[in-house]
Order: sequence, then structure tokens, then C-alpha cells
Amino acid sequence: HLATLTGHTDSVTCLAIGKNNLLISGSDDSTIKMWGKPMSDLTEHTFALGHTLNEHTACVWSVSLSPAQDKLYSASGDRTVRVWSVADGCPLAKLCGHTCEVHAVIVAKTGTIFSASNDNTVRVWSGVDGRLLRTLYHHTGSVFSLSLSHDDEVLSSSNDRTVARVCSR
Repeated sequence: HLATLTGHTDSVTCLAIGKNNLLISGSDDSTIKMWGKPMSDLTEHTFALGHTLNEHTACVWSVSLSPAQDKLYSASGDRTVRVWSVADGCPLAKLCGHTCEVHAVIVAKTGTIFSASNDNTVRVWSGVDGRLLRTLYHHTGSVFSLSLSHDDEVLSSSNDRTVARVCSR
């Protein structure tokens, strides 16, 4: 039996699953919701809403957890990547630099943050201080997705019909 979680006011656009029964959802309603199973209800298919994160001003397209799962990263149509505390849902940082919607965000095992945007770029950010490390121009069209391999290499895909390899080392 599947759990049905009700809380967003528009389409749910992305999900992330973490340890300790943590489920994170992002939506067209510009919010992120953090759900968890109550300890008294671990055998049931129910989740309780923990935190609602409201800092984005446009659709949340992607959510990703840090390797230690203490931080949450979100990508939005408001052209930002945001960093959140998983423990309390508090905002920790706002990464600005993209000139169009940000469609994807992932975090390498090293803590390096990668974001992909309609501005045809992949941006690489420091996981320590959020500083922009470099901007990659591998695509001639919007970059919609990022994927992380087991050995920490990042792949990006674009509507220019290409897949590019971005090394995270």
C-alpha cells in the first residue's frame, strides 16, 4: 500500500528520500515539504509533515540531499539554488548566478554542488562556503538534468540532444 501525502497546493515536481524515513517534496507552489514517519506509526503507510520551506518564489524543480544528509539543496524557477538545514528546515544559503530557471541540483561525495539551468550552463559551487567555482558551457540548449555516478562524475543532459560529462574531482 502506498502513502498519499496531501499538503502542496500545486503539482509535485520532485522528490528526495533520506535516511530515518525522511521524504522531501518540491512543488509548482514554490514550497518544499519535509515529511517523516512518526515513531509511533512506523508500521503504517503514513507520514507526518515536519517542515514547509517557503523561501523560493517560483516552482521548485529539484531537491537533493548532501552525502551526510544534514543539508538539503533545492533548485528553482526563481534562478536560485538554496541550501537548507535538514534538522530544522532553516535556510542556510542562497546561491545566485544563473540567469534563467534552475532545473537540477546535485551534490557530489566531495560536497561540491552542481546546478543546471535554462541558461545553457552547469555551475559548480563550493560546498563549504557556497562560492561559485566555475561555470561550464558544455551545451547549446537548456540543461535539464544532472546525474552522479558511483565514482563522483557528473553527467548533464540538455535539449540540444547531448549528454556531457562533468568531472567533480
